[in-house]
Amino acid sequence: MNQISRYILGIYQVSLMVRDTLEYGMVKESYSKDIYMQRKAHLQHGLVDGSPLSSFLKNNGETGDKIRSQLEEFIGDIYGDESTIVKVEDDKLIVDRATIVKLYDFVVGIHETLKDILDGHYSNANKEGNAESEIKALIDADDKFYRSLACLTITDEIHRSFVEFNKTMAEAKGQKNPQSNFVLNEIKRYVGFYKFVTTHSKIEDTDFIKATEQTMEVLYYMEGSKKLEPGQSLKEMIDALHRSWQNLCATYEPNWRQLYIKEWQSLIEFEKKLFEANKKGQDNIN
Repeated sequence: MNQISRYILGIYQVSLMVRDTLEYGMVKESYSKDIYMQRKAHLQHGLVDGSPLSSFLKNNGETGDKIRSQLEEFIGDIYGDESTIVKVEDDKLIVDRATIVKLYDFVVGIHETLKDILDGHYSNANKEGNAESEIKALIDADDKFYRSLACLTITDEIHRSFVEFNKTMAEAKGQKNPQSNFVLNEIKRYVGFYKFVTTHSKIEDTDFIKATEQTMEVLYYMEGSKKLEPGQSLKEMIDALHRSWQNLCATYEPNWRQLYIKEWQSLIEFEKKLFEANKKGQDNIN
């Protein structure tokens, strides 16, 4: 561990909290209030003066101001006391499914921006001979897990919206109406999020690429540009797609977690040495 790796990990911690916000896109019986508050604290700390990300944003003029504004809006709308998307009620965490599309709007854009910042810092460190390969391995492992998790949750949202669209159309006897148009627009937004996540991907794993191809095939069937053959079931295809992304998450997460724990422990040891060195310096002055 060195100073540049310490700096990169400070920015990475914010990226990690943005990634883990995808949990609230999942339909679950309950969510941990304590973990939610921890994520909020980490995100807020990531923007305090003197933090690695705050320093970077401060040194990047209008671009930095724009990114800061997006992060502040994200924190306020998802983790703020006045949040209507994810909120605390009677000591429980409540997710408003009707507005969850906004969560994805935040996460996919902000996470990609932070990934670019991390890649840029590592590239500069590499040019200067200060890069540590363990940091690159962690960033790459995180990217695989993030994109598979994002694809899993987004395609699940597409499925739920598709079911809702068909239900609405059936109730209207096949006639489009304001409600069906609203759901259709949401489906288009989710498809846009999915394409954003995958088109920015540099993952070359065969299974990941197969899952992206599988997703596009399902989307073609959903929109009707590809017709089902006799005996084919769209429901079975959608279920198989869910399993594909779920399996990729299960494959990528352990490797990411192992690398993260290792680097976190290295950071703790590095911080301890810095503290001891500073204390020794102060003792010598006194």
